[in-house]
Amino acid sequence: MLDSDLIEAIYAAAEDGCWDRLVVCLSAALGADTAGFVIHSFKQGSAEIVTHGWDPATISAYESHYATINPWMRNLPPEFATGEVIAGEECISTYRYLETEFFQDFGRLNSMFEVAATCIKRDPTSVAYFAVHRGAGRPPFGREDFALLHELSPHFQRALQFRERFQQVEHLEAALDLDDRALLRVTPSLTVLQATRAAVILLARADGLSMGNRELRVSSPKDASRLRQLLREMSALPDAARAINGIAIRRPSGRGQYLVSAIRGPESATPEFLGSRKGILLLIVDTQASAGGVNRNRSLRDLFGLTQAEAGLVDALIDSRNLVEAAALLQVSRNTAKAHLASVYRKTSTHSVTELLRLVLSIPPGPMPAP
Repeated sequence: MLDSDLIEAIYAAAEDGCWDRLVVCLSAALGADTAGFVIHSFKQGSAEIVTHGWDPATISAYESHYATINPWMRNLPPEFATGEVIAGEECISTYRYLETEFFQDFGRLNSMFEVAATCIKRDPTSVAYFAVHRGAGRPPFGREDFALLHELSPHFQRALQFRERFQQVEHLEAALDLDDRALLRVTPSLTVLQATRAAVILLARADGLSMGNRELRVSSPKDASRLRQLLREMSALPDAARAINGIAIRRPSGRGQYLVSAIRGPESATPEFLGSRKGILLLIVDTQASAGGVNRNRSLRDLFGLTQAEAGLVDALIDSRNLVEAAALLQVSRNTAKAHLASVYRKTSTHSVTELLRLVLSIPPGPMPAP
């Protein structure tokens, strides 16, 4: 029967990343001189390890050199699959092992004569395993030792899966803090799955948009209904479809509207840290904070080669939100405005007003630096 302390140590290591404490516990339970949790890359011949019984210099030497000539890894049988347990002699005979550079220069000095290992995860590029070692003169690992490793293997597998998820979350949290855009990942029912720090700050103003109990809230019932309808339409698209659409959200303060763009596309089209969960990506732009007047007009001409008239149309679209109003604002015909807009789409590689404004409003105000 498994020792409950060992099981607790395995899952504690998954949670806090202290694999060295786990290795110490397992080494003692199996009467090993040294032990290690190892992730070995077949392609590079390199390894990442946590060990008990090795000093930092020894670990560094193994990871940088001796992992590449480890005879057990070089002769690892295909039968050593996830959940399986193996002895060193099943990889290479003791006689041949004693003649290797690995044993003479490394294994002999680090009590790596007898070995038993369990495979935690194996794929074509790498193998993760836990191994225990005994030095020369010690008895080989017996049936009870192999049985214990076999019983522990499923717990190792789950613990490694948990740890990988924890690391993804840690990476996500760090990335969310670094991104300066107001980005959200939401469900069609407006449940917020993820949010950047910029989005949290914007929503904390509670000026038209806010968040409470992980729900995106819209102060205007009409705008809330329009946003839900937009999200339902976007979520109904095929997984491989790419689409960008948006609406304007009015603010009770009377300040410039929020432009909320819903983005649906392949994983590569959205930020890496927001591409791992279901839901729709929302980009919220404060049009008043993003307005750049003359400086933005100059930036558009410098960046995309827009003419003065084309850049003026983009500025008018920011203020009016539709082509008819923009044409009236500029005192040009609708056909002239449409011709300018077609040219702007071509030069900016955009296909709709929403996509164009999402691009333009992401450009910081100010003149472009000289080349």
